[in-house]
Amino acid sequence: MSSEVASTRRIGVYVCQCGGNISDYVSIDDVVAAIRQEPGVAVARSAMFTCSDAAQQEIINDIAEQKLDGIVVASCSPKLHTFTFREMAKRAGLNPYLYTQVNIREQCSWAHTDDKQGATEKAVRLVRAGIARTRFTLALEPIRVETVPRAVVVGGGVAGMRAALALAEV
Repeated sequence: MSSEVASTRRIGVYVCQCGGNISDYVSIDDVVAAIRQEPGVAVARSAMFTCSDAAQQEIINDIAEQKLDGIVVASCSPKLHTFTFREMAKRAGLNPYLYTQVNIREQCSWAHTDDKQGATEKAVRLVRAGIARTRFTLALEPIRVETVPRAVVVGGGVAGMRAALALAEV
């Protein structure tokens, strides 16, 4: 991706309070204020729970109204909500791979419970990294790969025999 394209990106950044799991240890207002100044950030907001239907609808509305072509969600683990936000992006008409999730719950609020300022500064740095990633991310298109319903088990030990028996039941 050229730097010209990256510099024209319109990115929405959404910072989750996670019902206090994040906001009790990270100053969400300070994170949003710092991120709002970043190049390419068209929208920066916080929400009590970004995974809620209401917050997702707000993001969908922002994508349409602000013509966003990338989103960053700063919340909990991507393991929990990657598919939630990718599906939301699809519903909004945005390529689902132009979404980046930044884990500020485990990486900031849970790791720095005794240092709110440090946790906040770290959250700002992580969100900036997520913005940079989104700025240079290319829209991916899923591909379909033809497969055959066959498997080979290498080894005749206990693990190999268990694998063979499990495959026989499929």
